[in-house]
Amino acid sequence: METPPRPSRVRALGRFALRVLFPFSAMRQTVALAKKEAERTKDNLVVLKSLGADARRAVFGKKGETRPEDESFSDAIARRRPDSMPVPELRRHFLSRKRITLATAAVFGILAIVQIATGFWHRSGHAMLFGALCLAGGQPLFFIVALGAQLRLWQLDTHRLSVAEKGGLGDFMREVPRWWLVTLNPELGRKDPEAS
Repeated sequence: METPPRPSRVRALGRFALRVLFPFSAMRQTVALAKKEAERTKDNLVVLKSLGADARRAVFGKKGETRPEDESFSDAIARRRPDSMPVPELRRHFLSRKRITLATAAVFGILAIVQIATGFWHRSGHAMLFGALCLAGGQPLFFIVALGAQLRLWQLDTHRLSVAEKGGLGDFMREVPRWWLVTLNPELGRKDPEAS
């Protein structure tokens, strides 16, 4: 069986040169792809508009409804489903979330410091940079998660939630001295206030 003859290198080079000098087929493909992408973007915008309207309704509600930030602590507790966690169990949940976050932050921090030290020992700039990036990027993220849990703990302890009750993050930061240390405290020796 005979194999079909291969085009010579000169012919292949000539075709390549023609495509470079006269890129009409590539231009046609680009126009077709741009049309498809424009249609897809138009469809995505319709979906995004409907999602935005749904989100706006969820956040602000219909006229006459109470917005979540205006709801008092007692109203929020009373509005919960019957199978929801009781308040002491809810407090334990947020406390355990804060403790797990702080423990994970400590482990990642130690590993990042070990990475930096290993990079320094082996004179590896990449290892030191990787460890420094992990330390600088991970620790603030863990702190924010722990701060969210601490805010919920403070709200449960003070029975304040709404703007009128002064139960927001800014109120927590103003009223709690050294709030960053309170956030970093795992409260290991603290007894449950509901148990006493």
